[in-house]
Amino acid sequence: MFPALRMLPLSLLLFQIAACDSFEDDPTFTSEKEAPIQQRIAVQLAPVVSVEIRDSIIATGTTSALKTTNIKPMVSGLIEEVYVRVGDRVKKGQPLLRVRQTEINLKIARLEHRITLARAELKNAKKDLTTYLRLSKTGVIPEEVADDSQTIYDIARARLGIAETQLLEAKQNLADSVSRAPFDGVITASNIEEGSFVTTMGMGMSMGGPPQNTLQVQQINIIVTLVRLPEIELSRIAVGTKAKITIDGLNKTFPSQIHVINDLIDYESRTIDVRLGINNEDYLIKPGLFARVEIFPEPRQILVVPRMAVMGYESNYVFVNNNGIAVRVPVTIRELDTARVEIIRGLSQGQSVIVGNNLSRLREGSSIQIREV
Repeated sequence: MFPALRMLPLSLLLFQIAACDSFEDDPTFTSEKEAPIQQRIAVQLAPVVSVEIRDSIIATGTTSALKTTNIKPMVSGLIEEVYVRVGDRVKKGQPLLRVRQTEINLKIARLEHRITLARAELKNAKKDLTTYLRLSKTGVIPEEVADDSQTIYDIARARLGIAETQLLEAKQNLADSVSRAPFDGVITASNIEEGSFVTTMGMGMSMGGPPQNTLQVQQINIIVTLVRLPEIELSRIAVGTKAKITIDGLNKTFPSQIHVINDLIDYESRTIDVRLGINNEDYLIKPGLFARVEIFPEPRQILVVPRMAVMGYESNYVFVNNNGIAVRVPVTIRELDTARVEIIRGLSQGQSVIVGNNLSRLREGSSIQIREV
């Protein structure tokens, strides 16, 4: 026996032996050969459900005219009269403004006299040519004289043609001196006044408005509402998809539909340009108004799960049950309402996801106990 044990009193040895026996009897005592049992987390399951929904697409946009044209004089000159002002409604072909015609009329008269003179010269040249050709064939005059007569005739004919062309040009300028409305519409901007001289060369721009020396005409019997939708909505819309447009400035809602889907996707914003038309025969709606648009795609079948089942911020995931073990599954979702989300990718119909108050305690591989909801 060791010397130290020989020195201990018998009573102390008996106490130590009894203490060892008591630890072994304690139910919380775990020996080195026994592993601790993991506590299972109580959760519930919710099925992945397929439902038909009629969710609408909400967007905002701006009203715009169907057509917008800046009318400017087609010939240079002094603006003698402007027939319309901002706010006037006009019909297609209606005169809008007129350039002074005095100079054009004088040019037409001068050209008409020039044509008369050219015709007389051509008539004489033709008569001389006929005579010289006949004399040339009989040998009375040399052929060179007949050739010169032919040249004089050709020159006279060309001069007449030039004068006639110039007369046609002058008459066209006379017609173009009056600018007319290209379609039924309304005058929305005026940047031209009587007495100003305009030139068709180098038309300048006006800050914040149409180009200088122009009248702006807009066709607004049909109003176009321009909206931009996320590219993810492209598969849900088509030309003809029904919609309604609310214009807060008028406190009115108008029925509409998609008329144009631009083929060009904005690669920076990942949006697509969509245009919807509104009948506006009374010109009540003005271009530039703010509009709220609700588009109604066709019903579709989707998979939904409770919102509370989805975890994560930048990337979403859910937990599913795999024989009593929690398994994390990445998902792609779309917001539906306060209680549900749509599953776009990651789950299929017939599966179930884990829900319950203990969901935040779960980690990949956590042991779970399923309880009825």
